[in-house]
Amino acid sequence: MLSELLGEKQGDNSDDEAAAGARVTAPWQPVLEQTRALYRLGAQLGVVGEQRRQVLSAPVPEPTW
Repeated sequence: MLSELLGEKQGDNSDDEAAAGARVTAPWQPVLEQTRALYRLGAQLGVVGEQRRQVLSAPVPEPTW
C-alpha cells in the first residue's frame, strides 16, 4: 500500500512497509495521546468555568439581619 502511494514498483516488500509504518507512526503516538489529554482537560475546565460563571453571576441575597 505504501509503495502504491509512493508510486514505487510492486514487489514483496511488506516487511519494509511495516518497518516504515512503525517508524512513521511511533513518534506521533505520544503527541496524539497528549493532544487527547489536552482536549479532555479543556472540556473539564470548560465545565468548571461554566459552573464558576453561574455561581458568580447568581444574585446575591439581601442580608436579613
